[in-house]
Amino acid sequence: MDVDLAGKLALIMHDVGRGLDYPEALAIAMAHNRNIANTLSENGIARAAPYRVELSTSVYNSLDLLALAVRKGLITARNRQEFISVVERFEEESKERVRRRQLERLLDTLF
Repeated sequence: MDVDLAGKLALIMHDVGRGLDYPEALAIAMAHNRNIANTLSENGIARAAPYRVELSTSVYNSLDLLALAVRKGLITARNRQEFISVVERFEEESKERVRRRQLERLLDTLF
């Protein structure tokens, strides 16, 4: 069942002009089929897939998870600058870069 849905997701995203890697599609399919609310991917195409196909899972990226941790009180960031500091530490430790435009939009919703 996971394999069937993963193939369907990959084909649908390819048909709309966006490639979705099979491993990403499989992770989303597995989350959906197991009623897991969220899965993690830095792939923007993977993040769009649940909107193209009705799925019971969401695809978060690292920045989404940092914001969720702040909202739940797991990470302390009382203002925009403190959250930016959290993001900068994440970038330094993970060697990943977050998209500045997404960071700005997220800051507007957090603070």
